[in-house]
Amino acid sequence: MRRTERLWRALESTPVLSGVQATWKEIAGDDLSMLTPFLRPASQLAATYPCPEPGEDGCPRGVVVHASDDIVAVCRRRPRSCESLRLKKEDVVVYTLDIERLASILSALLGLKSDVVAPANGLARTLYLGLYRPVAGLDFPVYLTVQHDREEFAQIVEQVAARDARPFVLMAPTTYLIAPASVELMRTRHALAVGLADFTAVDEVGSLVADRSAEEILKEFRSQMLDVAAAEAKEGMVFFATPPDAKWPDVEIRFKDGHTVSVKVLDTRGVFNYTQMGMANKKNAEPTRQWELLRAFAEGNGILTWNSRHADRKNQKRREQLAKDLRRFFRIDGDPIALTEDGKGWRVLFSLHAEA
Repeated sequence: MRRTERLWRALESTPVLSGVQATWKEIAGDDLSMLTPFLRPASQLAATYPCPEPGEDGCPRGVVVHASDDIVAVCRRRPRSCESLRLKKEDVVVYTLDIERLASILSALLGLKSDVVAPANGLARTLYLGLYRPVAGLDFPVYLTVQHDREEFAQIVEQVAARDARPFVLMAPTTYLIAPASVELMRTRHALAVGLADFTAVDEVGSLVADRSAEEILKEFRSQMLDVAAAEAKEGMVFFATPPDAKWPDVEIRFKDGHTVSVKVLDTRGVFNYTQMGMANKKNAEPTRQWELLRAFAEGNGILTWNSRHADRKNQKRREQLAKDLRRFFRIDGDPIALTEDGKGWRVLFSLHAEA
């Protein structure tokens, strides 16, 4: 695989992301084949054509169309410094960088949660790529911006920070344009800037690929966000890193004793007591009624009916609170406890086992 830093630096230094094929060849060099799928032909033809030795006055060459098969690039300097060049119609087609298509590929490479990649309203040359979801219940917006000077880049950082209270990830061709003030602002917002040059490459067939997984690219950001979430967790409750796509049937809880359970959700597991799961009574630190109800469900193999020895009219309110506690701990949407098929009891929607 070939690194792409030259290409991204060239794009970042190009104010106008459009031009004829010759222009894009100058910008992309050997990476033109990778960039080609992201170049969208415009309806108009170019009025100018690149010069072999560009100067100031009279450059670039002007395009003169005598007929569809008689097109010439003419030097406009006086005296002329380069020869006229005969062109074909395809030589003067203008191509614009399709940033949205590029953004869609990047979103897929990073495994972001996104229904549609779209321009970020009010932000110049900036697109919303989707949500980065390191664990269930934590979603962070990811943007792509293509700017060409530090002042414009700083404005984008400020505008993104102002529109969303959450930490965010800002992708750019490189991190070269990030000024110290922008670095400090992003630090205070727990945000991360990532340069495409740091993780993209061109494969053997000329396609854009990522040379690292999203988890590797965003490892530092993920770790920081988990630390922040743990610090904000309910007093005494631990932060369980539920996998991002987990559903209630993926959850397994097994009582080890009256105060402790082992928990497994897909590949994530741990051992916790009732306090760590947020079910300790604030007055005396004893297990709450919700914890006792969870044990009762476990004794009934996940089912509680009026025939259970723990049946109680107060269980309706306790069941609601237990469901709330479980959602808070696992951060999985939906009710984890449902009515039985006959409507005469409740059943948990996860695997639940009593003490062996």
